[in-house]
Amino acid sequence: MSPLRRLSRILLLQQHSFIAGAGAARSPATSSSRIAPGGWAARQQRFAPTTASAQPPKAPAEKSQFDRWVAALKSAPPVALALAGLGVVPFLVLAPPVAKHIAWLLPYAVSERSELFQVGYGVAIASFLGGVHWGAALSSPLTAAAGPVAARMATERLTWGVVPALLAWPLVAMEPAPASAMLSLLLPALYLADRRFARRGLLPSWYIALRAPATLGATFGCLLTASWHVHREADRVAALAAAAEERAAAAAAAAAAAAGALPPKE
Repeated sequence: MSPLRRLSRILLLQQHSFIAGAGAARSPATSSSRIAPGGWAARQQRFAPTTASAQPPKAPAEKSQFDRWVAALKSAPPVALALAGLGVVPFLVLAPPVAKHIAWLLPYAVSERSELFQVGYGVAIASFLGGVHWGAALSSPLTAAAGPVAARMATERLTWGVVPALLAWPLVAMEPAPASAMLSLLLPALYLADRRFARRGLLPSWYIALRAPATLGATFGCLLTASWHVHREADRVAALAAAAEERAAAAAAAAAAAAGALPPKE
């Protein structure tokens, strides 16, 4: 055998042995890569696009003001809901347009002067709304020992607690029409002031949520009384004007008749 043929044969045998060894070394790695968590399949799964990674998570939708009001109202104690609803009834029942239609349910003195009872009841409710701040301030630990800021907040609440009573007290000496009109302004003003206290965390959220419909109902009852008096006063003025016109027409007719009965002057 020539040296050239011997060299080519050795190279061919070495090539076959290299291919066989590479195949034997590759097969376990390939099989393990398909099974092991860090193999080729895991890398393909890690880099594959998924729905969760492609789309960012959606932020929770912000609740509307009405939804927050409903949630706060649902957290109110049932007794408070019942008492607040019953507290609005006198404002509506004692309005003269309503009291005249249900006079058979009310005592005679109440049905005849229902607007006076409504004003007195409104003054009592305004005083009660101020007393809420006194009760909350006395039951809270906001004292001088807690610091100057806490002491100032307690002083503010105790001071405001007497303001509604002082504002409502003169209404008992006024006529029903202006007193009812003043109450229809005072009650919403007290609600707005208490809403500021609630935003500062000094009143529970369910309390201010409960006050919203109660204030609307009470204000509507006071406006009914005020508008009824305005219409009645307008009718009275119109009747007086009509009577004055009738008297003037009668006087003119009498004067014309007297002038026709007199003999003509020469």
